[in-house]
Formats: sequence, C-alpha cells, structure tokens
Amino acid sequence: MKSIAVIDIGSNSVRLGYPQPGKPTLKQLNTTQLAEGLNASGRLSPLAIDRTARAVADFCRAAEKDGAEIHIFATEAVRAAANREDFLRKTYELSGYTVEVLSPEKEALCGFIGAAGGAESATVIDIGGASVEITCGRGDKTEYIKSLPAGVVRLKESCPDRRSLDKKIDGVISEFGALPAYPVTAIGGTASSALVVERGLKVFDPLTVHNSVLTLGELEQTAELLFALTPLRITALYPLIAPRRAEVLAAGVLLLSRLLRHTGRTELVVSELDNIEGYLLMKQKV
Repeated sequence: MKSIAVIDIGSNSVRLGYPQPGKPTLKQLNTTQLAEGLNASGRLSPLAIDRTARAVADFCRAAEKDGAEIHIFATEAVRAAANREDFLRKTYELSGYTVEVLSPEKEALCGFIGAAGGAESATVIDIGGASVEITCGRGDKTEYIKSLPAGVVRLKESCPDRRSLDKKIDGVISEFGALPAYPVTAIGGTASSALVVERGLKVFDPLTVHNSVLTLGELEQTAELLFALTPLRITALYPLIAPRRAEVLAAGVLLLSRLLRHTGRTELVVSELDNIEGYLLMKQKV
C-alpha cells in the first residue's frame, strides 16, 4: 500500500510527516519563518518565500524517493498575505505540487481532530507563527473554534519589549473570551519546545514526548528562564531548539502559559498528534 506524506507549511516552520492516526511519528522540520515581516507589511518577503518554497520542494523530493502520495497544506501566513499567489506560484515551480490553503476554521479543526478527536472533552491550543487557534469540543464535535492572527512571529515583530507583549497577550485572551473548563492539549512547536527546555531533552523522541504533562507553574518558570537568555544562548543550552525558533520561543511560552491560566486548568498535555494527522483524517472522510 502506498504511503502518504503530508507537508504542513506553517508560519514559522515547514514540516513533513508520514501520519498514522493515533500513532505519533517523527516529523521532519525546517524552520523557515515564512511569516517574517508579514505583520508590518501584509506581504511575504521574497527571501521568506524563496527559503520556504525550497524547503517544501526538498521535502517533496524526499517523499517521492519514498514512493509516497504527497499532500500539502498552508496556514495563516499564506492565508493572510496580499501576495500569497507569489508564494503558491513559486512553490509549484520548485516542487510541481499545488498547495491547499486552509481556512482558519479548517486549520483549527485539523488540529483538534488530530490531537483530541474522540476524547470525551478537550480544549486544543495551537500556537503557530502567525496565528493561534483554540478549539473545544467533545468527541469529534466542536463547540468552540476561534483563530486569531497572534502567532509567535507576529508577537515578536509587534512587541519590542515585555510590557507591550504583556499588553498584546491581554488583548488576545480578551478576544478568546470564556472557554469551557475542559482538559487542555497543546500542539505545535511552542509546546514541544517548552517541554524540551523544561525537561532538558537532548534527543527528541515523539513516543516519549507525546502525552507528556506540563504544569502551569512549569510553563511560567520556563518562560521567565527564556526571557533571561539570548536566542544564541538558548540554542547553545538546548541544541534541539532551532535558531529561528529560539528568537520567538519566550513569547510563545508566555502566551501558552497565559492561555492555560485562562482556561482555568493547571496543566496541559503536549501532543505529537496534530494538524498533520487531522488533515489526513479529514481527507480520508471526503
């Protein structure tokens, strides 16, 4: 049976996975920071377009060598950019594949189904580079879906200091409003990177990371630790953290801790099942 490869063009990273729903697998990652400069200009920069399109093409070639059927989707950075067609054209030229640009609702739903589909009740938080999604529901039925353009790259670019960052996060929390007090699952690079820092991980094993628990206190402590370090020092102490991730990680972990506090819960589960698995499940249902 032919394997399936799914490529997720995120606002901060491009990922390649061979998803098996319900079974965490290692995803290859290239942190290209596609959303760099988007917050100020409303456009994707030529350099960000080029490095991201090349990362997608490299992953396509790898998946082709494995004989896989390839599916590609993109999220907020492409969705919001005035020059999105430039990126889609460049990606097609280099890879030979078209990209599905997900709506905010479908992006959130993919993350929810991948991470928590079938759970008795769950709140899924997905912090990306350009957007953050919260989805709440029971089983495969959602009760709340909201996406805001407040991902970690946008936070970094719009908040030059801690005071402005705190104010921005206050506004994000206010826009999300009241949430059901369901158990919380976090997906995405911010959550897994927070775990890497808090546990001091030297090797990333998705089977070990999946379903790990981070408490509110651990997240708050990790955020303060990261704010006290330069990005260069973060990558030196935690080699699993890519340089571009290190630049935005403190803001991301602070946002994650504040969102967890807002849910009324004191801990969250880090899931290695995410929107890649959810995207495949949704494709298979069509």
